[in-house]
Amino acid sequence: MKIFFGILYYTLQWTFGILQNLIGFFMWLGIRLFGREDRHGRFRYAAVTGWKNGGSMAMGMFIFVSRYIPLKDLENEQPGTYEEHILSHEYGHTVQSAVLGPLYLSVIGLPSIVWCNFPPAAKRWKSGRKEYESFYPEKWATRLGLRTEARHRKPVVLTTGEKDGVSV
Repeated sequence: MKIFFGILYYTLQWTFGILQNLIGFFMWLGIRLFGREDRHGRFRYAAVTGWKNGGSMAMGMFIFVSRYIPLKDLENEQPGTYEEHILSHEYGHTVQSAVLGPLYLSVIGLPSIVWCNFPPAAKRWKSGRKEYESFYPEKWATRLGLRTEARHRKPVVLTTGEKDGVSV
């Protein structure tokens, strides 16, 4: 099933979402060639790169994370940590890209950029009067990231005990 979702994800990203993936790819390439950034990895099906900006963002299947987020072991990031929440949220944006295709930039990208950077909007969530994820692109990204999270967790094997000899 994981292989199916991976193939579907990449197919949608590089066909339906080609525009934002090309933008993301050239951003990734620029950081790799000129940014002197050596923090790269994968989170689920997305490519993750550290950059010198203070914030994080996703463009197509490329996630760019703040210099404050360590990229040691992305696949095994502990559930519930701040880092895992950010990566999961940004991964949700990559799923939005696959679902919305060419509409992603206008329906998600532009409103999200305004919410993050336009002073009157940003003041609302930076002051704590409004939650950052109360705005629809961010709320949806978080929900998508959390929904796909269960598919990527390593299963925990529960046992009943040595003397029972039975695994549940």
